Amino acid sequence: MSQKENITTVRPRSRFIEHFDIIPPAELLDTMDDQEEEKKGEEEEERQRVYLSADEKLGKKPTPLYGLSTSRLADNHLFYSPTPSTTHSTPSLSASKVSNKRKPINVITTSSGTSTTGPIKFDKKLRSLNKADVIIKRYESWYKFIILFISWLSEIERLCSQSKRTYQLLSDTSSKSSSNKSVNDIQATLYSFTTDLALQEQKLAQVIQNEHLPSLEQFRKQCNYSIKSLKNQFGLGLEEFLKRAEVTASFMTQLAQVCKDARGTIENGAQVTNDPWLVNLYLLRQLKREVDEENRLRELMVPIQKTILNFENQLLESVQNAIKACFNKPGVSTEQSIKILNHSVENNWDTFVSLNQKDIVDEANPLKQYLNINYPYKNDPLVMTIHKGQLERKIGVLNKYSRRFFVLTQSGFLYQFKLNDKMAPEYSIYLPKCNLLQSKDTWFEIQRSGSVLQRDKSYVFRASSSEEMATWCKLLSGYTLRTP
Repeated sequence: MSQKENITTVRPRSRFIEHFDIIPPAELLDTMDDQEEEKKGEEEEERQRVYLSADEKLGKKPTPLYGLSTSRLADNHLFYSPTPSTTHSTPSLSASKVSNKRKPINVITTSSGTSTTGPIKFDKKLRSLNKADVIIKRYESWYKFIILFISWLSEIERLCSQSKRTYQLLSDTSSKSSSNKSVNDIQATLYSFTTDLALQEQKLAQVIQNEHLPSLEQFRKQCNYSIKSLKNQFGLGLEEFLKRAEVTASFMTQLAQVCKDARGTIENGAQVTNDPWLVNLYLLRQLKREVDEENRLRELMVPIQKTILNFENQLLESVQNAIKACFNKPGVSTEQSIKILNHSVENNWDTFVSLNQKDIVDEANPLKQYLNINYPYKNDPLVMTIHKGQLERKIGVLNKYSRRFFVLTQSGFLYQFKLNDKMAPEYSIYLPKCNLLQSKDTWFEIQRSGSVLQRDKSYVFRASSSEEMATWCKLLSGYTLRTP
């Protein structure tokens, strides 16, 4: 499967090729309006606050506030199955089918999109992962280094203090006077030299003790605090994302099966029971829910990455200064050491990012676009939209014209949506079982012949112009039995 985000247009072989879209209409992909989303979000937060308070009283680990219950994963918006009054019903997408015994496809989300690589097993270890796990491990690595470096620097400070005392003893020995002037001059030289060495050792010990060690201790505390904060930050948990990815994988499995079944059904001249277009519509909505959760995590990662980058820069500067202070002792060859040290500091973050590209968020483009993610059968002709638009249809007891949104699919279904509620079709017509009657005006009629179990039915539509009516009739006639 291609991992490219730039999707190449795959046009199906049809005489209506000019009317195909790459994906279902964008206005059908909205999961819910803003008011409904905001209301549900407030209700969920209130419920989580109640649970959190109860857990604290019982001494339990609180449930993440961002978490959604399992029941919400199978809500009516995802698995809604409209039941029109006709026997030519909309292809159903039930929760039982989504949670069937088929093993879900392994969904791996990368910077270039989502790919599928086979069955996936969601074990407890996987569900306990933290989105910032790679950052936590890096903090832990720095923490160990800081402790070791503090120990090394403390030992240098101890040795310097010990050397200072030793040089002072040598100074006292070399300062003894003699009647021989030459001896006195030599002793004075030795005294001056050992005194200078003692002062140098004392100065280095004081610098390490008063400047470098306190600074490093602050970095140690800050590093330890960052580790605990990231581990206890509930918003970074991957449980909800993995749940959504698992449901998305089940949808992909179902889409693959529905496309195969529909293609075989069409070749045999039978009626399609499950329209791949509708399954793909629900899949795209679920994929959007998954990517929305991933984007929420990715947005949290951006300030975390900036924080650790700033921490590392300051820490490395402090370490570099401490090492250079030690290198200033006489007799130490520092040129090559300083060169290696500077190289390590300069390439620190870039090297880390290059080795962990899949876990590090691109701060310039932190968010993913779910429409750019490739998955099996995304460009299958059976999931394409032939035509879409608004029409008026006679509805209700009074048989008055009411405006609705309609979508014509490759499998021969004409779906009817409410203008203010495009969550799921409120009605569907299977055109291969119908006749089309076209008028000279702006209206046309779809007639369905009755049977033993159902009566004759007609659907009257009106377009806003004769050109629009002609377009719809031309496309519909390709699926109906005949055009009177």
